Amino acid sequence: MDEGRKRDAEGDEGTAKTGKSPIQEENEARVVGRIVNPPKVREGTTTKGAPYKMARFTMAVNRTYKGNRETDFIPVVLWDALAEAVGKAGKGTALRVEGRIKTHEVEGKQYRWELKGEVLEVLDLRPAAQSGAEARQEELLAS
Repeated sequence: MDEGRKRDAEGDEGTAKTGKSPIQEENEARVVGRIVNPPKVREGTTTKGAPYKMARFTMAVNRTYKGNRETDFIPVVLWDALAEAVGKAGKGTALRVEGRIKTHEVEGKQYRWELKGEVLEVLDLRPAAQSGAEARQEELLAS
């Protein structure tokens, strides 16, 4: 442990004098679960004219509480290359997403939150479903 962290862990008196908290606050989150519905990928341009991609989807994450299995549904947003990558995934794809929790004010009083992903790992890919026309075309080519 470096010297600065060691002093903070021991409760350095100097932090009380400077007004700085010895607790380092962090906003980090990691979830492992499966995609509930295919991601919705949107493309656009920023006000400065730069292109972007954004994907929104929900992950189902199982947990046990008092001996019962429960599922949490986590809203996730990914940007650019990560959005493009997850756009190829379908319902049921297992993912690990790391990032931070972002809150948004809704109607002045309520808040909603989402996981803004910064790291994406595909654990079990289930490709996005093809449209009916694409599936029929592949069947014709195969026969």
